[in-house]
Amino acid sequence: MPIDLAADGNELVSKHDQLVIDAEFRRLLYPLAPDEYAQLEENLLRDGCLHALTAWRENGKLLLLLDGHNRHAICTKHGIPFKVDTIEIESRAWAIVWIRRNQLGRRNMPDDARAIAAALLLDDLKKLALTERGKEARKHGGKATPEQQ
Repeated sequence: MPIDLAADGNELVSKHDQLVIDAEFRRLLYPLAPDEYAQLEENLLRDGCLHALTAWRENGKLLLLLDGHNRHAICTKHGIPFKVDTIEIESRAWAIVWIRRNQLGRRNMPDDARAIAAALLLDDLKKLALTERGKEARKHGGKATPEQQ
């Protein structure tokens, strides 16, 4: 299926695309309290979905939801239309980093959960940095790149 681009270059998601709720990505999210979820549902019923969900097209195929899981569930339940913005991300590992960074901006996250999320993000970034260094070393026959010397 061809991918259409909006005037700003962002991908427009067709009605035929199906958002995939990835279990691993979902586990990264800090849950809303019941009263927060109820307030979100009330807002969506009253105002509609004012903010687009965010998704990533893994390997140009599956459209994986990165942000907006609660809005997606409520909108789907009540037949409320919603938009989806797609973003370019290099890999699944970088998608996890994007989700963790995005979660750190949530107002409903308590300080202890925020500290855990920040530590996990740092760990993910360290692993990615090692992976990137390994790729660079392999490009140079296992020797240090000029930047590493």
